[in-house]
Amino acid sequence: MLGWFYRGLTSRRVTTRYPIVPESMPEGFRARPVVHPERLDPEASWEPYARACLPGAIQVTEEELTLDLGRCICCGLCAQVPGGAFTMEPDFELAVRNCQDLVTVVRRG
Repeated sequence: MLGWFYRGLTSRRVTTRYPIVPESMPEGFRARPVVHPERLDPEASWEPYARACLPGAIQVTEEELTLDLGRCICCGLCAQVPGGAFTMEPDFELAVRNCQDLVTVVRRG
């Protein structure tokens, strides 16, 4: 962010060549959570993931876990729940035509 600000001041250019030229994200940048279904224990409770999610982007029922990236604030708390079912990825491109494309559903079993 500061790099863009400095670039704008020194070159008088305030935009980047993105998406023609990919932008590299800084080390440790977290953009979105990804759920790994193979790491979810089908016999255990998935409630800790829902409790960790501040905006309620993770909903859990007896049969499924739903992750709605449209509600996610990318805080990373879901990735801190033991078990490693969620990781934070640096992929920041989330543009979709249909908001249902931002929803991931994992069913038990």
